Amino acid sequence: METFKSDISFIRVSKGNTAYSFLPNGSIYEFAREPFVITQIPAGLTEEAVGNIYLRVSQADGSRIVYPLCGADAAIKASESMLQFERNVEGIACRVTFCPLEAEGTEGEDASVWIWNISLSGNGEHCDLVYVQDIGVADRGALGANVLYQSQYLGHHIGETEEGYVIASRQNMDQGGRHPMLQQGSLGCKTIAYATDAFQLYGTESKKHRYPQALLRDCLPSRVYQYELACIALQTESIVLDGERSLAFYGYFLPDCDEPDRQAERSARVKRAWEALDREAWEGKPVQPLRLNEEMGKAYASEGLEQAELDRLFPTRSLEEYGDGKLLSFYTERHRHVVLQEKEVKMERPHGHILLAGMSDHKVDKELLTATNYMYGVFASQLVVGNVDSNPLLDATRDTLNLHTQHGIRIYVRMEGKYRLLTMPAAYEMGLNFSRWYYALPNDLLVITASMAFDNAFQLRVESESGKAYDCLFLCSLALAGQGLRMQYDPDKKGLRLRPGEDKPSNLYYPELEYRMALLETQGCFRDDGLLYADGRPRNAGLLLAAAEGSRMTLFISGTLGEKAAVEERIFSPEEEEEKYLEFYASFLADIRFQNGEKGSGLERMNEILPWYLHDAMIHFAAPHGLEQSGGAAWGTRDVCQGPMELFLSTGHLSLARETLLEIFAHQNKPSGEWPQYFMYDRYPYAAGDCHGDVVFWPLKSMGDYLEASGDTQILDICMPYRDGEGERILRHIERAVDSIRERMLPGTWLVNYAGGDWDDTLQPARPEWKEKLCSAWTDALAIQVISKLGEQLNKTHGEYAENLLSLAEEMRKDFYKYLVKDGVIAGFILMEDAEHIQYLLHPLDQKTGIQFRLLPQTRSIIAGIADHDLAGANEELIDRELTFPDGVRLMNRPAVYSGGKSVYFQRAEQAANVGREIGILYVHAHIRYLEAMARLGRGEKLWKGILQVNPILLSETVPNAALRQSNAYFSSSDADVADRYEFSSRFEELRKAEIAAKGGWRIYSSGPGIYLGRIIRDLLGIRISAEHVELNPVLPGELDGLEITVTFWNQTKNIRYRVKNRGYGAAELLAEGKPLSVSKLKDLYREGGIRISREQWLELPRELTLQTY
Repeated sequence: METFKSDISFIRVSKGNTAYSFLPNGSIYEFAREPFVITQIPAGLTEEAVGNIYLRVSQADGSRIVYPLCGADAAIKASESMLQFERNVEGIACRVTFCPLEAEGTEGEDASVWIWNISLSGNGEHCDLVYVQDIGVADRGALGANVLYQSQYLGHHIGETEEGYVIASRQNMDQGGRHPMLQQGSLGCKTIAYATDAFQLYGTESKKHRYPQALLRDCLPSRVYQYELACIALQTESIVLDGERSLAFYGYFLPDCDEPDRQAERSARVKRAWEALDREAWEGKPVQPLRLNEEMGKAYASEGLEQAELDRLFPTRSLEEYGDGKLLSFYTERHRHVVLQEKEVKMERPHGHILLAGMSDHKVDKELLTATNYMYGVFASQLVVGNVDSNPLLDATRDTLNLHTQHGIRIYVRMEGKYRLLTMPAAYEMGLNFSRWYYALPNDLLVITASMAFDNAFQLRVESESGKAYDCLFLCSLALAGQGLRMQYDPDKKGLRLRPGEDKPSNLYYPELEYRMALLETQGCFRDDGLLYADGRPRNAGLLLAAAEGSRMTLFISGTLGEKAAVEERIFSPEEEEEKYLEFYASFLADIRFQNGEKGSGLERMNEILPWYLHDAMIHFAAPHGLEQSGGAAWGTRDVCQGPMELFLSTGHLSLARETLLEIFAHQNKPSGEWPQYFMYDRYPYAAGDCHGDVVFWPLKSMGDYLEASGDTQILDICMPYRDGEGERILRHIERAVDSIRERMLPGTWLVNYAGGDWDDTLQPARPEWKEKLCSAWTDALAIQVISKLGEQLNKTHGEYAENLLSLAEEMRKDFYKYLVKDGVIAGFILMEDAEHIQYLLHPLDQKTGIQFRLLPQTRSIIAGIADHDLAGANEELIDRELTFPDGVRLMNRPAVYSGGKSVYFQRAEQAANVGREIGILYVHAHIRYLEAMARLGRGEKLWKGILQVNPILLSETVPNAALRQSNAYFSSSDADVADRYEFSSRFEELRKAEIAAKGGWRIYSSGPGIYLGRIIRDLLGIRISAEHVELNPVLPGELDGLEITVTFWNQTKNIRYRVKNRGYGAAELLAEGKPLSVSKLKDLYREGGIRISREQWLELPRELTLQTY
């Protein structure tokens, strides 16, 4: 194979240890001071950088014309110490000079400083300037992993000086022991308005045309918005040009900063240095800027579909969603979901889909093909076989506003002599294995379909409905490249094979990793990126073009790790492959379906969401990543033990559960007996170096649950390796884990210490000594549940050790009540300096955090059966009174205190500037665990309402303040629609009244979908399958009286009709042909229980059954 390397010819300016890199077209590529990257996402050669300075010239009619002053439209000069842009617009001579400078007297601050000096010469023109810079301000590795996440922790501090607003953006999350900060402001001219996020500047409609909409308004919003694309914009006062005017914008970067609010002092230092500059010394050599091929035109966004066209394409519609009287989205046959442009332009989170090849239902498959796409014209990104972090062919999309158009696969279509980038379609259709874009073109409809075959093949098809031939360019941005991409073209260049660059780690662990790409059904060929540029010279080895022509064009891609045979290139039908997915998904969920769901009812919504949440659960298990979180690849130990394991056991997939469990135990650490927080489950050896205090319990819980469901005690004698030691029997693995738990007890007690944290990752202790002195009541309840279950299951084969475990659990139960329950309320934590000095945290006696109640111990104590009837009732009443909101139950009765990102008690809870994920304190995973607790208590009404609160389809019918969100994807949190943490705190009680909108959080990558499906099967419907019997123990609301479902186990399909009596829980009777059956009754701790039917009896029962609750 031939190796291809990039030759981009960056323009580089440097000073000291800071490097400023620009593309040959003059766009900012990256500012960096290792290990920190100051800017955000590097621009591509075919796009304009987000960072620029805009001149807005006022017109006689009151309008403005906007001109970017930096970039290829200007004459460029450069040297090692400066970069200069000159252009004339509207009679104004503009010169912008970028240069680093020394800021004198920084009093020990090791700052990197630069300015953008601006000279404007005119004759009476009225204008102003808007400075824009997207910012990363984070460690290179962290920023590369997820821009959105790092932005959530960039706290923006607004200062005011003589020259207006100055913004200091501090990275609150620890970056290797440091907190970098970037201050930006103006010199020589007053700034009168600002913005802090790209969503304020560009707006959600920019997904169509990538233009900053705020530049068309009089004034920037001057409001801190702490969201996910940090971008500082500063607007100057109006300037009347009378000759020459000089001013500047500056950046002041510190690699570590604890005092961001010294803006005026730092600004004054920079101003003194700016005024002392010798501007006559700015000399550079002319640079010929890189220009695009003149055939490259503007982006193309489709018009919407007329009603007649919509009816023709989608004659059968259900669950229609409307906004302002307009149709936004709907479902069609085969669980397909269709979104119209009218909805997408309103959304902060773009609609997207992750395609996944067919997963095995009996083993852990590590060689699946997956690809992500987005509605706004990303037809495939992060296309990868196996490990989504280390093996991708295509790079990932890193922003959510379509600002960066050189990621994944984009398509240019030649119209009227220009190649135009396709952005927003009229409609976007998602099936389980495909996405389809509909573009209304003049006198035509262009239909683009990205689809996955069940057997590990991907194809992207462009098709003209009228049969018209088009010239298309498939622009493929390759993550595989590294320092050099290895490729081999077919003789006709219609196909090629690709292998990673030689510096890629995949070569060490997967030397056979290879991708195949081919053009089918078309005239065309693969070629380099030279076609994009005016001079025709190729530059970026990571850009691959496929030039194609025809009325129907197909790009085929497959990949192999060498363990499976590579899929031969072929044309496949997305619809025929869809049938395979539909059959597999239905079978995996035991063919469960609500039979009598009326149109638009909660049951119809459930029927449609079940396969989609199963799809999300499979992605979380087999290709861990999401629509916002492109990084992943690893199994989080606690994650895989919850969503996947609970789903597999709920659906009777015991072989898959067994294989998963063995893989988990093979990654245990031998010396400590614990597990890493996460680990790669393939050949890559990467894993977290530490773990939270609850992690050790989850593999043990999974083992206990598996033994209960399967009766497979032989697994205990299997010899499995450790991550870091020779193998031992699984039983010995268990013993090592339990030994580690015993060693963690608080002195003089049977309480497990907090260690590195618990389930809520934001509440990691800020003080290292607290790891040994805190106890989480939630972790302790989980520990008791796990050790009790293990003891019960091991009692069948290892009686002496089982008794030991049961005795330990009983001692822990006693101390749970002794120390953790105070005045009838379970504390979130206790801080034990010694047995005589106990402080209660997240409890009514808490004098530190301002938080009185925590959800997790209330629910886990019920799930674990630790809480007696009185305590369980008190827990439920507390949750109803303090933690229940219109969109679900919250983690705490108050958010943690935010004071500029400084940690006092907890880490991320006090550091995050954004209100999202756990910070918004409605994390859906925890809400689902609340449903599990309510099912134990027999609360059918709460269970059903809570289930509907997690279903995004027509969510506003259940949650009155629900904001628009994607209706076929799991959302991991419900976030208050507020600007920052301060507004969240001050308006928190308005959430309880539904006076603030609730937005959907990050999507798909969570154990939540698997747990949710388990709750529907095991709790709502009450169906619990094991190797030798079925239990029926439903919890249903009165409104579901008469519910009918189908379910298939052991190849036997049954139709079950539920008769919901007064209490709505348990199984009072099971009837066949109107006659009660003789069945085993089960006890339940808090209420009447269900029944048990042996496998043999189930197989003999007639198809039609009626179950009557108490």
